[in-house]
Amino acid sequence: MLNLAELSRKERERRMRREDILKAAGELFAKNGYKNTSMNAIAKKADFSKRTLYQYFENKSDLFLSVALQIYEDLLAHLEDTKLTGDSGYAKIKELLIAYFNFYEQNEDKFGIIYDIGKVRKETDNPKLQKYFSIYKTFTDELKELIKEGQRDGSINKELEPDLTTESLLFIITGFFNQLTITGESFTSHINIDKNEFSRHVLNLIHSTLK
Repeated sequence: MLNLAELSRKERERRMRREDILKAAGELFAKNGYKNTSMNAIAKKADFSKRTLYQYFENKSDLFLSVALQIYEDLLAHLEDTKLTGDSGYAKIKELLIAYFNFYEQNEDKFGIIYDIGKVRKETDNPKLQKYFSIYKTFTDELKELIKEGQRDGSINKELEPDLTTESLLFIITGFFNQLTITGESFTSHINIDKNEFSRHVLNLIHSTLK
């Protein structure tokens, strides 16, 4: 990793300014969503002129994708750092789901940003989308290999088609965390259950469908 102290003063200031913009944008995208966040609002929160924002990012969708990619890269790093010690593919997938949930717990305020990517994809062909697709493919490849491992060791139903099962699991899990972000506290308090307990129960149910 490049040490900021090794950079020129001008480059250090530029990078720090960019990080300030990303931080301000991330807070507003998380709170208000992509559609309801303007470049004017981001500039005001970051305490820069809107012109300064455009020196670093082409437009709002470019800035949004930069924020979202930071979250995806952090999630990928978190999952890759997780040591899977289970004795079967089924057990390892459970560990992976727990690691995903732990990341969610630590970054719940940011998860609303992830779910807006679908909206942004419809309005831009920004090259940063390719990085997003690359990270998503890393997720799917890892999960698919664990499903295949489980089918080989007998812990996962061999009739499940690995590609379709992988995409289905990710779709269900993503949808669950999306709803949890939106309605989590109000829903779990309504049914009188701890939010974390409820989340782990749902993930166990999802996991059990692999048997």
